[in-house]
Amino acid sequence: MDASTSPMQLGIKSEGQSEPEGSALAQKAELTVAEQDTTLHAWSEAFDKTVDLKSWDYPARLRLMANLNYNPSRVGWRFRLAKRLFDMAFAASALLALSPLLATIALLIRLTSKGPILFLQPRVGFRLRTFTILKFRTMHVEMEKVVPIFDMTLMRYRRPTVTEDLRITPLGRFLRRWSLDELPQLFNILVGDMSLIGPRPLSTEEALKIPEDAFCRYAVPAGLTGLAQIKARSVVVDPSRFNWDIAYLNQLGGRQELIIFLHTFAAIRDKC
Repeated sequence: MDASTSPMQLGIKSEGQSEPEGSALAQKAELTVAEQDTTLHAWSEAFDKTVDLKSWDYPARLRLMANLNYNPSRVGWRFRLAKRLFDMAFAASALLALSPLLATIALLIRLTSKGPILFLQPRVGFRLRTFTILKFRTMHVEMEKVVPIFDMTLMRYRRPTVTEDLRITPLGRFLRRWSLDELPQLFNILVGDMSLIGPRPLSTEEALKIPEDAFCRYAVPAGLTGLAQIKARSVVVDPSRFNWDIAYLNQLGGRQELIIFLHTFAAIRDKC
């Protein structure tokens, strides 16, 4: 070592010497930013092409992280554990009790139209993780594109309703009317992809198009039913439905879960 070289230049602290307080705070801030960058990079790798966090500016990325970590202080691990245990018990019991109905629907789909029995689609759920949602197929496989219809009242083309959509099979209309096409999602609940009650899982195309303050909906598992589903059940596309997701998160608890569960059957009845 050159005699002219001081210990400070080599980064060696002499005994009793301490770093300035400002320098320590700066290093701590740099470490925090580095940890956040590492976390975001890991998330970006995990989301792959579904979620491109690099397209977000840095403040928006930090807000996204905060929303994904959203958790009301009154909701602890006991509630989350009880909710998961109830989901597993309910899904297993329902699958066992409804197995004859599920088999009958599967057979009818096979006999009345060509194509697979189940409809599989990537959806975005808890913490923006993608999973494959299961539904009974309700459409003709050879008719994939939406055929718009001309509305004489609005004097423009619009998306057809369920009763007008030529892609939907007659059996599919019946299944959708009574929400029977959703029953295979009990398997999603059983394996932990979804919960019985929670925000509706969005497609990968819609997942990042929602308002930024609604990203807290991804802080909990997606649900088969939920507050938005019973309050805005007949609405196809309505940005205000995300306000129901936020309201659900702000009132998380067993009482709300029970109310939503009971009101789901009333919502299905009113739709029919």
